[in-house]
Amino acid sequence: MARNSEPAGWRPPGSAPTRPARGNRWRVLPDLRVPLVLGVGVTLLASTALGGLALSSPTRAASTAERAAIAGAASTADTGPAQNPLQALLDALFPTPTPPAPPPPPPPTEAPATTLVADAAGSSVPVYADPNGGPVVNRVAGSNVLGQREAFVVTDASVPGWYRVEVPVKPNGSTGWIQASSVSTRTVTYYIRVHQSQFKLDLFNNGALQRSFAVAVGAPSTPTPNGNFFVWATQDWNSAPYAVGIFALSGFSPVLDNWPGGGRAGIHGWQDTSILGTQASHGCVRMGPADFGQLMHTIPLGTPVEITP
Repeated sequence: MARNSEPAGWRPPGSAPTRPARGNRWRVLPDLRVPLVLGVGVTLLASTALGGLALSSPTRAASTAERAAIAGAASTADTGPAQNPLQALLDALFPTPTPPAPPPPPPPTEAPATTLVADAAGSSVPVYADPNGGPVVNRVAGSNVLGQREAFVVTDASVPGWYRVEVPVKPNGSTGWIQASSVSTRTVTYYIRVHQSQFKLDLFNNGALQRSFAVAVGAPSTPTPNGNFFVWATQDWNSAPYAVGIFALSGFSPVLDNWPGGGRAGIHGWQDTSILGTQASHGCVRMGPADFGQLMHTIPLGTPVEITP
């Protein structure tokens, strides 16, 4: 019998081994290419991670020193951007947003219920640097330019025989000590607060808000001064462009010297009400005629006036 030279296995009679035609090789359908690439990538990544764990797994229990070293390295990698480029990249691409600034506190709706005011008793009042009797740092006339008795707002009455007062001279905010024997005292219940940014004047009485009025304040080149002042003089004045009257304050413009009174600031009525709610004045606070008329003969000398930005 002749030796069978055909490979083992059964084939149909007349058949011969075949090879796949060149144009019929196996190909990936287009819709499956992206999922297949992702799957291969994930598989390779998982294999690498498992291999790394296998390589890092000791064949014996790690010593205390080795465990501490590994923990320290991990902590450094977690917390040090220089040792963790991925974290540094993420921080650069997605920086932590800056928290918004807290809103400004609302303006206060209360004021001191009363204020102690000292009126000059003589032709002048010496002002001292301290309540020990000297030196004299100023001497204030006993009457203002309109002949009204000079008033001082008392800020400290705790030293027997002395008062610490606001002094109506430059620079703004000047204070000093006067002898109690040189003045008489009274109590004022009114208080005025001007909010420049809100173009608003609040009138308080006995510590409670009575009314709010729209105002105009100083232009950027001639700003209204901020600070604690008081009504230094009052005058009826109803001639255009002014209306009803004027309160002269104890403070001065920060930029004007050649203005009446050396640049003394004030609150007064203004006939043109279209300027209310704007920065329009030379430093004074302007009010509508009817509004200022409610204050003119109500607010006494020495009434505190607080002006805020």
